[in-house]
Amino acid sequence: MFFITPGPEKDRLTMMDLSNFEIISTVDLTSKQENNYTFHRTPAPEMILLEAAAGQDDCILFLIKQSEGNITIEKTKSLQ
Repeated sequence: MFFITPGPEKDRLTMMDLSNFEIISTVDLTSKQENNYTFHRTPAPEMILLEAAAGQDDCILFLIKQSEGNITIEKTKSLQ
């Protein structure tokens, strides 16, 4: 399971194992609390799109990849 936790400087993306509620991995995002996050499925089960929208001002798409308990995140596009 993925979830976002807000922070004073950066928000964090966290991956949790639901079988034992253990935190597997955490990655800092470049965004702050002003963003609204939405997760989107992709055809590839190991990839998820994360949309970080800041109202009408900006929208950033991140590609989240999970592999063997690790997550990597890359900024794919900024829509302004």
